[in-house]
Amino acid sequence: MLRMKKAQLLIPLALACFVQPALTQTAAQTATQTAPAPTAKPSAPLATTTSSTETSNEELKALVARDQAARTPTSGAAEAKETDADRRAILRQMIDAGALHTGLDYRNAALIMQHGDQSDDYLLAHSLAIIGASKQDKVALWLCAATLDRYLQSLNWPQIYGTQYVYASPNMPPLQDPYNRTLLTDALRQATGVPTLEEQAKQAKQLEKQSESK
Repeated sequence: MLRMKKAQLLIPLALACFVQPALTQTAAQTATQTAPAPTAKPSAPLATTTSSTETSNEELKALVARDQAARTPTSGAAEAKETDADRRAILRQMIDAGALHTGLDYRNAALIMQHGDQSDDYLLAHSLAIIGASKQDKVALWLCAATLDRYLQSLNWPQIYGTQYVYASPNMPPLQDPYNRTLLTDALRQATGVPTLEEQAKQAKQLEKQSESK
C-alpha cells in the first residue's frame, strides 16, 4: 500500500448539510387477490439533529486540541509522548462507550481519525464526518470530502474533490495528482465547502510560489 506524506489540513468554511431521506411505500393489495404474508415496512430514519440538551464531550475537545498542537512546530508538542496512534486508541474507546453525541463530537473524532495511516482509519473518519454533517456541523461536511479523498489516495486511486496535497520532496511544490477532476462538477464541490477547480488552481500557484521562495 502506498503511503504518502500529505500537507496539513486547514479548516475552511463549509456549507450546511441538509439530509432528506426518502421513504419507500409498499404497493396496496387489491380486494380480489389473496392477501400475501405481511411485508415489514422500512424503519423510519433515526433523527440526526443534535438535541439542545446534549453537550459536547470535553475530554474529546482536549484530545483534538492535543492532536492539532502536535502539528504546530512552535508549540513544543513534538516532545510529548502521546502519539497519533495513542489518540486514535483513546478515541476508539470513546466511540465504543457511546461518548459521542453532538455534531462537534463527530467532527473532532473525524479530525483525529483522519490522521491515521491505514485505509480503514480514513474510512472510519469519513463515516464519523457524515454523522457530524447530518447534525448540521458545517466543518464536518467539508471533512466528508477530505476524508474520502484520503481514503481514495490510500488505495492509490485518484482523489475526486481535490482536498489533498502530496509533497514529493521538500523543495518541490505540493501536488494534487492523481486527481479525477471530471467526476464531480464545481457545484458538487461547493456543496461540500470545497473550492472550485479554478480556485484550486489559484491556490496551487500560491503554494508553488511559497515553495520557490524557500
